[in-house]
Amino acid sequence: MMSTGDAIEFEALRCNLAATLACGQSFRWGCYTASGFQGAFPDEEGRWYGVVADAMIEIAPLGGGRLRITASQPEIGGRPLASFVRWLFRAEEADLATEAELERLARQDPVFGEAYRTMWGLRLMRMPPFECMVTFILSQNNHVVRIARTIEAIARRFGREGGWRGKRFHVFPRFTALTTPSIPKESVFRELGTGFRARYLTATLHTFVERGTTPEVFLAALASLDTSDVTAALTSFPGIGPKVAHCILLFAFDRLEAVPVDTHILRMTRAAYGLDLAPHEIRTFYLERFGALAGFVQHYFFAYSRYRHNRRFRELVDREGAGIRS
Repeated sequence: MMSTGDAIEFEALRCNLAATLACGQSFRWGCYTASGFQGAFPDEEGRWYGVVADAMIEIAPLGGGRLRITASQPEIGGRPLASFVRWLFRAEEADLATEAELERLARQDPVFGEAYRTMWGLRLMRMPPFECMVTFILSQNNHVVRIARTIEAIARRFGREGGWRGKRFHVFPRFTALTTPSIPKESVFRELGTGFRARYLTATLHTFVERGTTPEVFLAALASLDTSDVTAALTSFPGIGPKVAHCILLFAFDRLEAVPVDTHILRMTRAAYGLDLAPHEIRTFYLERFGALAGFVQHYFFAYSRYRHNRRFRELVDREGAGIRS
């Protein structure tokens, strides 16, 4: 890694940007213009833009796996940009052992090996807990494009507006922005595209208020608990079942053993391994087969399923993959 002025260049982050940013784990990355978010795809020059915390980040591929990263501010989330990016993309020193173990599992399990090689360069990203909670409440019986559109609409309505390099963006709203002076009615969220999920979102906001706490305080207190205790705490909120809870565990709490099981994972796992298992049995299967990285492996399968069934995503992933190896 080296710094050139306000830009950070990563020599070997080993990141397929399309596989990572458009696979359905984070929904605020893509192309932005003066009008705002345009969709989960790069601009004409191959650059990706994302809104994270209260900043906008630009990632430009330089070929051969090299990336140039700049941001609208030098620090994000209390970290210098380089440190934040390594944290965001799980590219810190401690993550090297995880990558080595994934490679070992891919050699050991041919089914996972196919997904791993196809999605090579996929990174598991971290998300702020409250944003993650809201995002995956809204992900239920939904698809990537609609989720991204809905999150963007909520940010535009309740989040702070920013501008950088001629691009307009809105940060994800803080809890106070969603509850002051009062919690919006379900109809307000429905107008923003949430559909039936509006009742879960408003009920979750009410639950925080009724408990006399905030997401920042409540979710931070869960970080030191056992995974089973965190799961129980999360599923005490309206609209959060096992699948959504495991998404939050995986992306916001570093619980790499958490296995979200949706219809894509259910169908793919049953077909690939010749199993006839219920969702909770699928989760046990992943834990027994892949251990502490069961959730990371599941994420590869989820992205691989999207790759197989979405032509636009497949084209982006293949093009980015060729750039990494060039």
